[in-house]
Amino acid sequence: MASMTPGPRDRLTSELVAEFLLPLHPRTRENYKGYLAMWDRWCARAGVHVLAAGAFQVEAWIRHQRDYEKIADNTIRSRLSGVSSFYDWAVARGYILVSPLVSVRRPRAPRAGQGPWLPRADLNALLAEAANSDPDTDFLIHLLALNGPRIGEVLSADVDDLGWHDGLRTLTMTRAKRGGVAVITLAEATVRALDRVLARRTRGLLLRRGGKRMTNAQANQALRDTVAKAGLDVHLSTRDLRATFITLALEAGLRERDVMASAGHSTTIMTAYYDRLRGSVDRNATYGLAAWLDEDNESSPTS
Repeated sequence: MASMTPGPRDRLTSELVAEFLLPLHPRTRENYKGYLAMWDRWCARAGVHVLAAGAFQVEAWIRHQRDYEKIADNTIRSRLSGVSSFYDWAVARGYILVSPLVSVRRPRAPRAGQGPWLPRADLNALLAEAANSDPDTDFLIHLLALNGPRIGEVLSADVDDLGWHDGLRTLTMTRAKRGGVAVITLAEATVRALDRVLARRTRGLLLRRGGKRMTNAQANQALRDTVAKAGLDVHLSTRDLRATFITLALEAGLRERDVMASAGHSTTIMTAYYDRLRGSVDRNATYGLAAWLDEDNESSPTS
């Protein structure tokens, strides 16, 4: 059971949750608010205050979601992440002594993400077709494919976020997950697509549809239309194009930590999750190790 210090037991849960959620990114704040509301209802049903809940209540909640509500493990993990973050915050603030999730066995995350992606030749075909489409679609697809940002980060960008650094075109984006900003450099092909956009507008929204900011649904539709015109038989989303960027960047031999930074991940674990070729036979380390050992044998003097 979570050990409490005197005092905060009588504070309203809603006040604690509001204090916890305040500094979070709006999207994260909304998700966590929902997760914590579910957890609060479960605690009320169990007759225990949120700050007095223990591992038993957490594990019972997990079993109930999995066995009775038939909730997928991915969703359960997401809910637990919000609850766990709340308790970690409560420990740091001195409201409780230990989080009830410390010893909880959570559903395992898949070792690698599953979903469609484009191999090298198909991505080149998509980019070639994008160059023949309208300027906004052209720039959207090149930016997603060659930089790998989250779609929300792209759609929220404005013309004023563009800049230069050492002669390279840059775009400053607000990171959707961890907050803060990131300055990314654009490849020549992406700059060419950008120039088509800037020929139409020099201020305001960077990506538009019908004079308004392009929406997530519109971006995905533009991508699907371009995929079809390129003759590719795959149902691709903007998230899958992000996975394509990560997979091919690693396949091209770029360092995992560099790809992690480009994708805006906080650890290489998430980068590995997006790597669709993780575990591929061609990626097996046996060939590299054997070749390295052979080089040593060849360089050793013979008797």
